[in-house]
Amino acid sequence: LSIHGSKLAYIFNVVISGSTSNENAHYMIEAHKIMKKKGLTVLSPRIVNEKLLPQTTESHRKHASAIRECDLLFVSNKNGYIGDQTGREIYGAYLLNKPIGFWKEPVWKESDAEEGFDNNRLDYIPHEQWWELMRVLDEDDE
Repeated sequence: LSIHGSKLAYIFNVVISGSTSNENAHYMIEAHKIMKKKGLTVLSPRIVNEKLLPQTTESHRKHASAIRECDLLFVSNKNGYIGDQTGREIYGAYLLNKPIGFWKEPVWKESDAEEGFDNNRLDYIPHEQWWELMRVLDEDDE
């Protein structure tokens, strides 16, 4: 908690990271709606008319720059998936001492497990408990 009593007191600018595949993009759009509704500025990615803008070399550069400027990197992994690019963004945010929040707690699979995503490469990175932040966001509506 901040000195103002809210976990969101110092979060103004957010970058949403996650898979942009057709089956996962709607999670990023959902997260974007929630952030905007709460008055937060989503620096990246750009979403217009509930659609992700096409990814280009320039949009990737702007996304990386936005991570440097953000107050929170939010990982939109509602289904648990964290791909290689998202992993690199998480690691970059970690090196920049940015708070990192996950929509869903990452699953650290056992090396011999058949199911689950291989998120073990990120298990040492501290992060916010996003479900706790979601509870705080929901309380604001009451």
